[in-house]
Amino acid sequence: MVMDAENELKKALASGRPDRIREAFESFYNAYFRLVWKVVREEFKPNSYPWFEDAVSEAFAAVLTKIKKGEGLENPRIYLLQAARNIAKAMYDDQMAKGPSEIDEDSVPSEKADEVAKALEADETLRRIRAILPPPDDEIFILKEGYELSFLEIAQRLNLGEDLVYYRYKKSLKKLRKEFGR
Repeated sequence: MVMDAENELKKALASGRPDRIREAFESFYNAYFRLVWKVVREEFKPNSYPWFEDAVSEAFAAVLTKIKKGEGLENPRIYLLQAARNIAKAMYDDQMAKGPSEIDEDSVPSEKADEVAKALEADETLRRIRAILPPPDDEIFILKEGYELSFLEIAQRLNLGEDLVYYRYKKSLKKLRKEFGR
């Protein structure tokens, strides 16, 4: 069914009929929505980012824009998945580059928002941590130290094992102590 949706979209694009293209695009959207959601979510493990839905929508919009410009899509599925990854990464980087006053309140647990805002005031330190630690180690460290979540809560949030989260946290702590000279 999924490949049928892609083939139908290709045929509709070749026909050049707007009504057929619109119908084929709707089928394409319905067939690939869950896959694109998974790609975005897998790319950035924390499953509570409020902009995930925006990234998925933007990816489909990128395909639609390319269609409206009259540019042929040889592989709409591949283009869609690449667009989803690129858009999600750009949105992620944009969110992480924001200062404490610009952080989207939906991405911070409300009961700890004040504590988190204070912890993020040292924005330069946060950027250094993100530069030193690779994903998801940076997220694990920030969730543990900034949000004061337990290893179990972090594991559930990032869809990782609790032992792995603990190991990565200890490894990150050692690396940061070395980098910061403590």
